[in-house]
Amino acid sequence: MKIYVQSSGVSEKHDYSWQGIDENQKRINEEPTLVTKFKSLIQVEAPSLLLARGENREILLLVTGMQAKERTDYRSRKIRNSVAWVGRQEDEPILRAIAVRILQSFRGEDSLKEEIDRSVEPDTEEGFQVSFDVIEARELAQSIEVENNPPNPKSKIGLSTDEENTNKLVEELQKCQLPKKTGALVVFTGIKSQSVLQDAGVWRGYCSLEDQKKMAGSVNETDREGKKNTILIVGLLVVLIVVLWFVFQPGKK
Repeated sequence: MKIYVQSSGVSEKHDYSWQGIDENQKRINEEPTLVTKFKSLIQVEAPSLLLARGENREILLLVTGMQAKERTDYRSRKIRNSVAWVGRQEDEPILRAIAVRILQSFRGEDSLKEEIDRSVEPDTEEGFQVSFDVIEARELAQSIEVENNPPNPKSKIGLSTDEENTNKLVEELQKCQLPKKTGALVVFTGIKSQSVLQDAGVWRGYCSLEDQKKMAGSVNETDREGKKNTILIVGLLVVLIVVLWFVFQPGKK
């Protein structure tokens, strides 16, 4: 399985960049293709999670927005770590187990965020270096048992701020396989519109904004009703003026 970490160094010349290794421990210094394709669906600055399947059946688990405990950049801002695991179809149970730990970690119920933070250390030449063995996927997944029941095919879109939604997502990831379709499958993030996730065909999508399409629809409906009322009032005024003109027209006795 390929593992990628995005982080930053402490100096101005070491901005955010990706470091990774493939199955043969060969170094990779570029953003994963699947991350580039799907990252627009999440608020990368906030603690977010994304599961997606690519056209070649590779599965991506992307986790972003995890603040380092101690490392800061040259402006004294906390550095944010992101990790991407890219595996094959047979790696799906491992990635689901890690996703469960991530969601629990977002709520302070798991130490995975801290484990990831410990794997990234400052480096004078590249800005940071990663101990990839610390975040090896099989090791991270060992503490979570997953089942492989068929998924409920019906999509669900809701608020990530709702604790019940998080609980249900954790339960589904533990018990059910992911849908076999390609594309973004699971999104858990901050400031994104529900309609964006809906348009992307996400199977399970949770964000912190209400559905903007529904809100826009309500506004448009209000506008339409307002226009109808305006037309009706204008029409009544015209009729009233005409009636008054006939009643009080000059020369009439």
